[in-house]
Amino acid sequence: MLKITECGKVEVYQLQTVSEHCGYDLKQHHHALSDAEACAAIALNMFQKTRTASFEELSAFVKQNY
Repeated sequence: MLKITECGKVEVYQLQTVSEHCGYDLKQHHHALSDAEACAAIALNMFQKTRTASFEELSAFVKQNY
């Protein structure tokens, strides 16, 4: 599991918890659009935090550093 977010490491990997740590307010959990937006917010946060530009780069970064 990815453990890096804007606010540091998280102990619970539920979508609502991780999105909150990334600054996204997930108001309608388990609704497809809201969940997709939360996932996008998490991905964008991870790209910014790791200074990567693609999922391939992000995956390589995580494998190398975690």
